[in-house]
Amino acid sequence: EPADRLLEMLTPFPSGLLRLWLAAPGGHVVFTHRPTAYRPEPQLYHREMLEGVCFVALSDLMQDQEAVLLALTSLLDHLMGGGASSGGPYFSDGHGVTPALAEAAGRFVRIHDLGYGHDELGVHSARDYFAHTLRLYLRDERRLNVLDPQVQRLYRHTLMSEAFWEREDPLSFTF
Repeated sequence: EPADRLLEMLTPFPSGLLRLWLAAPGGHVVFTHRPTAYRPEPQLYHREMLEGVCFVALSDLMQDQEAVLLALTSLLDHLMGGGASSGGPYFSDGHGVTPALAEAAGRFVRIHDLGYGHDELGVHSARDYFAHTLRLYLRDERRLNVLDPQVQRLYRHTLMSEAFWEREDPLSFTF
């Protein structure tokens, strides 16, 4: 049941983004009793070192899916920026694993620097802004459009667009 709930949470994401995730060496999800959090540094799990691990508390998956969604968006930020590898860059810092993602990341940085919605969302860093705005895009796109119409349009036409991902060749993903 936890895997089914997580898969249900992933249904809004374009298939190309999920293919990128599948192709990446990092970006693991581990169900646990520990607090939900994304950990970019190597994590020991069953005698194996994993990079880019999203720990998902089973209790959060059942009761607080917003915490899970924020952790997943942090993983995706790291994944699109640097393949979720330890020490790798993040999308929200202006990096992308493909030229199209790098271009979109540059646009995201410029939008973030304008400062729209920061106070309302209680965020200060680009990474937090990415996680909270992408979560809001998934939960209440209209509200995001009021807070920051530019980031809403960026997500609609790039990261959350099947057409954007159709232009990306899965073999072009370099990690």
